[in-house]
Amino acid sequence: MGTRLRRWLVLWCLVWVTARVGTPQPDRVRLAQRLDAILGDGQLASASAGVLVVRTASGEVVYEREPDRALMPASNMKIVTSLAALQYLGPAFRFTTTLCAEAAPNAQGWIVGDLYVRGSGDPTVTHEDLDTLAARLAALGVTRITGEVVADGSCFADPPLGRGWPASDETYAYSAQICGLSVDGNVVHAEATGGPEAGAPCALQLSPPSSHLTLDPGCRTGGPDAGRPALLRRRAQNVLYTTGPVPAGGRVSATVSMEAPDLYAAELLQQCLVERGLRVDGACRRGVTPPSAVPMAWHRSPPLRDLLAMMNVPSDNNMAESLLRALPLARGEPGTGDEGTRILEEYLEEVGVPTSPLRLSDGSGLSRLNLLTPRALVGLLVHAARSADLREPFVASLPVAGVDGTLRSRMLGTAAAGRMRAKTGSLLGVCTLSGYVAGRDECELAVSLMMNNYTCAAAQVRELQDRACAALAEYTAP
Repeated sequence: MGTRLRRWLVLWCLVWVTARVGTPQPDRVRLAQRLDAILGDGQLASASAGVLVVRTASGEVVYEREPDRALMPASNMKIVTSLAALQYLGPAFRFTTTLCAEAAPNAQGWIVGDLYVRGSGDPTVTHEDLDTLAARLAALGVTRITGEVVADGSCFADPPLGRGWPASDETYAYSAQICGLSVDGNVVHAEATGGPEAGAPCALQLSPPSSHLTLDPGCRTGGPDAGRPALLRRRAQNVLYTTGPVPAGGRVSATVSMEAPDLYAAELLQQCLVERGLRVDGACRRGVTPPSAVPMAWHRSPPLRDLLAMMNVPSDNNMAESLLRALPLARGEPGTGDEGTRILEEYLEEVGVPTSPLRLSDGSGLSRLNLLTPRALVGLLVHAARSADLREPFVASLPVAGVDGTLRSRMLGTAAAGRMRAKTGSLLGVCTLSGYVAGRDECELAVSLMMNNYTCAAAQVRELQDRACAALAEYTAP
């Protein structure tokens, strides 16, 4: 066969194949070149970075770049917590909050003694749920509580903050205290309003209304040219303050954490009881429910499979820490962060992820003491994708690029939109993204992109990550 004829035959075959299957997928070499160019960007010149991409079905490595480098994971730590919770608690697990008394109500409808509100670590309880509990108590015919309302958050024995959490974060909502008895995520929405004229005191409104937090009396109204100050909480105090005068008639607001959230829950419950027509003779205090106490009413959380989506989509730190402490509680062990991280380490070893290069400090990733590797995270993702019990509830809990949660505004208009499910992670100088890229299989590729110690803006690092994910999505396009 002549050379010219062979060339025509090759050309015809290429045209035929293209017509049958469309444009050929980028091959591995081209993908590696694209990822090398993206990750070699000068904006990451000072960064410590690790990347690993693996086919979940075969374990074949598609791309790697220092996959064994130990880096701060930020909220990618929630991947470990999610999978350990599914494994040891089960997707149907629920928290229960219970109202108890030392004896059933007497013939007059009186609870003679204290009313205990016993928490089990439920991070989903809202003030509306407390009102429902009060309504259930009233429906039982209770008309009076002669004692006090006792907050029992003793199931969690730890200090109220995670190990390694920055002190400068304590008053912000994302660093809310961890408590066995919680309400509204242990945060409150506050609004300070300027008075009618300069020099007048400012007023504070809390939602829901309570007296648990107060406004510094030094907060005053400014003149018409006053700027817009911030509203903050003083560390270790339930006192709010503004960073400057509030304009006359102006408003500044913030959602802040609080001290003693268990007492706050008891105070809200007491308000609900009174509003429901029950008389409460005593005040609120902390205590432990007697073993012989009689359950009167209870509230149950959504099942764990739903809690994981409530945690991972918006990246809820308080929920992650509550689940971490629920792990040892379910075994009859102390509900502490240290016991919880020990169980996370046990889980990693159980699924074949060595813990020797890793360090686990909390369940949420807020601690800067955590260290994970891309290989460890991808190992977990591959394990979950292959597990009949873990895959569906875990994958469903992850944000979708361009659709919801922390990925809602990312990868829009790219091949990764709608096809990337991943957990984000952000701290100062830390930007991580780990999850799945869909192809013919919704979890075709397991991916971990971990960047630490960069000096550029975090938005620039996220943009590079998004470009890398778009390249991977194009590579796996059916």
